[in-house]
Amino acid sequence: MQLKALRKYNLCILVHQISIHTGVAYYLKNESTSCLSFATVSNNLDHGACAVWAHLQPILKILLNKTPQIDTIHFVSDGPTSQYRNRSNIYFMITQIETIFSNIKHLSSNFCESGHGKGPMDGIGGSLERSADAFVAYGNDALSAEDFVEVFQESKVRVLLIKEEDIQAIKSSLSDQVPGIWHIMKIKQIIYSKELRQKIFLRNLSCFDSICSHFPSIKPSFDFNVVPVKPKSCIFF
Repeated sequence: MQLKALRKYNLCILVHQISIHTGVAYYLKNESTSCLSFATVSNNLDHGACAVWAHLQPILKILLNKTPQIDTIHFVSDGPTSQYRNRSNIYFMITQIETIFSNIKHLSSNFCESGHGKGPMDGIGGSLERSADAFVAYGNDALSAEDFVEVFQESKVRVLLIKEEDIQAIKSSLSDQVPGIWHIMKIKQIIYSKELRQKIFLRNLSCFDSICSHFPSIKPSFDFNVVPVKPKSCIFF
C-alpha cells in the first residue's frame, strides 16, 4: 500500500492536488490466486492513519464480497510513521477489520525496509499518472478527485473516490486511549490473533506461521487493551 500526493499540470500551471492511495490485494478464490489492483483518491490531502483507513475501507468491502470466508489478512507496506508504522494504524487494523470480516482470526502488519517492497503499488501509481498526463495532454481537464475517478471508469485498476466525510468519520472513531507501542521503529511485523484479544505480538522480521517464536523483538508481546469508540457518522460495513 502506498499513499502519496499527485499533482496534475496543464500548460505548466498547477491546477489541483489530490491524494492517491494505491495497492494490490492478493486473495485465494476457488483454490487459485487472484488479485485486485486498486487506487483510491481524495481531495483531502491528509496522509495520516485515519486517512489511510478511510481509503482502505471500500477496498476491504470489495474483498469481503469476493471472498467472504477470509480469516487471515497480511498488510504489507512501507514504514512511514505518519501513515502505517504507528499505534493508530494498529488500533484501526484490530478494531475495523473485525467489524468488516466476521470470520477473521489472524492479522499482521508488515513494514518493508526503505526503498523495498513497493513495486506493485508504484507500478499502479505510475500507470495512472501517465494515463492522467496523456488525458490532460489532449486538452482535457481533471480538476478534482471526482474528475480523476471519472477518467478511469474503464480502467482495469479499480479507482474509487474517498470523500471528506469518510475521513472525518474514521477520525471520530479513534480512541484517545490508544497505548504507545514500545520500540515501534525497530519492529518489522505486528501480529494480532482473535484468540488472544487485547494483545499484539512484535517481530524483528516477518514470519507468517501465525503466532510463533521466530524473530521476536526484545519485548515479544504487548498488551493493547483499548475500547473501540463508536464513530459519530458510521461508515462501517
